[in-house]
Amino acid sequence: MSVSTEIVVAAAGLAAGVAGTAYKSRKALEQDYDIDLRKSRIDVYRTLWKALQPLARYAPPNERLGPDDVRRLGVALRRWYFEGGGLFLSKTARNAYFDLQQALAQTAGKEIDPESVRPLLRQRGSALRSAMAADVATRVAPRLGGRRRTDVDIPDEERKRETADALSSDAKSE
Repeated sequence: MSVSTEIVVAAAGLAAGVAGTAYKSRKALEQDYDIDLRKSRIDVYRTLWKALQPLARYAPPNERLGPDDVRRLGVALRRWYFEGGGLFLSKTARNAYFDLQQALAQTAGKEIDPESVRPLLRQRGSALRSAMAADVATRVAPRLGGRRRTDVDIPDEERKRETADALSSDAKSE
């Protein structure tokens, strides 16, 4: 092999080594950033998750959602947003947050009976919680372990039907 060929081969090897190292370093930095962001989001999302409790589908804290409840929730969400939580919202979660705030504001501003729009408010709160869960990847199978058969969402209608069937079969066996 000639000296010029050896130089070209060495330069190509050096370039490949530098590119490979740069790529690995960048991927490691991205991974560290993602881990830090996920941890920070979990910390701030806990507060918002708790604040959304009045919109729970099952066993909500208040049997009836009143105008004061809607105003208090809107204020609590605004405080959370501006006191640091809003900084961590992904675009999807941010859109869901503002969709919920818009529904709360219009409900409070028009003196609509909140109970009459509770399904809408509940749906908007659920969309926000789902977006937050997606942001922190709490509802996905571990990437190293692969997908498990049990890691699927059950549609609400299916859950209602299965529960009704189970209750009716329990009642028949008594």
